[in-house]
Amino acid sequence: HLPLVSDLIKSDAERAIIELLLAEQLAGRPILTSPGVPAERVAFMRQALEGMAKDIGFLDEARKLNLDIEIVQGADIANMIERVYAISPEIVDRARQMINAQ
Repeated sequence: HLPLVSDLIKSDAERAIIELLLAEQLAGRPILTSPGVPAERVAFMRQALEGMAKDIGFLDEARKLNLDIEIVQGADIANMIERVYAISPEIVDRARQMINAQ
């Protein structure tokens, strides 16, 4: 019966700090490409990666290596990156101070 961190957030600044600090957990190990890649190519690559992550042979090999496979949709990662990059420098500094205080 413990509260979630989201239950304790009191301001937009705190919400931004939490999103910044937790962004890496959502992203995991993203696969990136350069800017300017045509949208249809990005969509094709996303579809291919999502298909791979559902492939029985791939999942069997991952299990043998004790790897957890959990796909986060590319659009969700892209949206998160946009939100994180939009966080003001002041909020980033506050988050940095919180990290360095430990």
